[in-house]
Amino acid sequence: MVLSKMMRFEYVRIIALAVFITFAVNLGDAFSATASSPINSDAAEGLKSFQRGDFENAVSSWSQAARLYEREGKPAQQSNSLIYLAQAYQALGQYTAAAKNLELALALAEKAGDRMQSALALASLGNLHIATGPADIAKKYLNEGLRIATDLGNTSLTATILNNLGNLATSQKQFTEAVSAYSKSTALAEASNDRALAALSLTNAAMASIQNKQYKEAKPLLDRALEQISPLDPSHDKAAGLINIGLAYYDLRSVSPGSKDPLLLLAHQTFGEAGKVAESIGDRRTSSYAWGHLGKLYEEEHRYEEALQLTRRATFAAQQVNAPESLYRWEWQTGRILKKVGTIDDAIGAYRRAVRTLQSIRPELSVSYGAPLTSFRETMGPAYFELVDLLLQRAASLKDRDQVGPYLIEAREAVELFKAAELRDYFRDDCVDTALSKVTKLDVLAQTALVIYPIILPDRIELLISLPTGLKRYLVPVGAETLTQEVRQFRRRLEKRTTREYLPHAQKLYDWLIRPLEADLAAFPIDTLVFVPDGALRTIPMAALHDGKQFLIAKYGVGITPSLSLSDPRPIKREGMK
Repeated sequence: MVLSKMMRFEYVRIIALAVFITFAVNLGDAFSATASSPINSDAAEGLKSFQRGDFENAVSSWSQAARLYEREGKPAQQSNSLIYLAQAYQALGQYTAAAKNLELALALAEKAGDRMQSALALASLGNLHIATGPADIAKKYLNEGLRIATDLGNTSLTATILNNLGNLATSQKQFTEAVSAYSKSTALAEASNDRALAALSLTNAAMASIQNKQYKEAKPLLDRALEQISPLDPSHDKAAGLINIGLAYYDLRSVSPGSKDPLLLLAHQTFGEAGKVAESIGDRRTSSYAWGHLGKLYEEEHRYEEALQLTRRATFAAQQVNAPESLYRWEWQTGRILKKVGTIDDAIGAYRRAVRTLQSIRPELSVSYGAPLTSFRETMGPAYFELVDLLLQRAASLKDRDQVGPYLIEAREAVELFKAAELRDYFRDDCVDTALSKVTKLDVLAQTALVIYPIILPDRIELLISLPTGLKRYLVPVGAETLTQEVRQFRRRLEKRTTREYLPHAQKLYDWLIRPLEADLAAFPIDTLVFVPDGALRTIPMAALHDGKQFLIAKYGVGITPSLSLSDPRPIKREGMK
């Protein structure tokens, strides 16, 4: 078992930040090479802010620097400032703004005939497209930048671009090509005594080796990376590099049974050192990652008091610099730890905060630097559904019906939030928000329709139904994996139109999804069942469920909607239709 999707998501995000710092160093060299006068105070302040992880202030400083250079008629310095600015925007997840500034920087460099500036801009654009795609555009820009950097003999930039070509290959699961690019990058970085870049390339090579199941090659690479980075003075790139190495040791631990304890110790040490380095330079954003990941290690060791203390430290650091991209992670982790120690109400509060934070940063999370494609459901879904699970458990523990209702409603609304976020992530479009603002919920309008809202959890199915007397829950002791297998069997056999092999599966699904509700169905004047399916249930026709005598469609009208809030249930006005 290798690094979880969520941990890998964090890992590639930190890699991206480390790459940006490397670019900043190269850009500082470029300023020295191209500037006819010393860089202005805004540009210098931007670099200082960037080095300590204060990307918002870096954006402000470099924006001002670019405007000043434009007024002074200094296109080379303006281009440099725009490339700096793009790195800060990319670090904040604002990819559109980053691309706009890089394209302008490239145009200025090409107009001035400045090949070095063109190489920097091309390399930066290629690095950006590793995050946003498409991959062929990223490769084109990186190779163009590499050709120019090689021609000019710029070893540092050449090494950086080779590292990024390795990241691109890793994201496409071309691990052999990736390791080759990382090796070339490492050799150039070591030759020019660029320890930070050498450590980064070695760590990336180790991660590519792990993903390629070449586990024996990974640890020596990580040990070399640690040797390269340890002597460096405190800086953002040292702290981020240590976190990368710690995550890689953690990953290797899960596939090296005989070396678990030594690798765990190394992960502990590197996370702890990263936290100290980040705090010594006032880099709260990076210290948040260091303490949070260290807290995760303690959580896995069942040392919950230490885990909670470190996670709260990470949360506070993220709050100090308004870093929601890490804050949601530690709020989620806090909820998980509190659940394990049995403080359910506090855990629910932490999960609520995590989901609220996630809702605020969805566009940034839609893009992950150099990461293999994963769905929103795989990476972020657990945060929502763990909250839903706790809310339903809390509802089950209460005897007062008036107290139960709000928890059931909140659980259903949390699933609705997830579905809207998932759709928004899939289409990369916020038009869902507009739709949500205009629609009335289905269970408010349709009085003779029963809304069946299945919530699929790892160990059970919870059915929420909207009765005239209020929302009611039914527990079905069938886990997500069992349900998914049954649904797939039903789907495959249903597609065989000349047989009735599907019937046993249709009856089993009926027993799970409809049979528990039959008493309530008989007690009210219900003529229509509206399903709001999730997961595997979205792939089958509910009308084909069978009670042993007849199909569901023979007893009720059957409707399907993706969500209570994402479609308008009101009848279409037929007058004047075209």
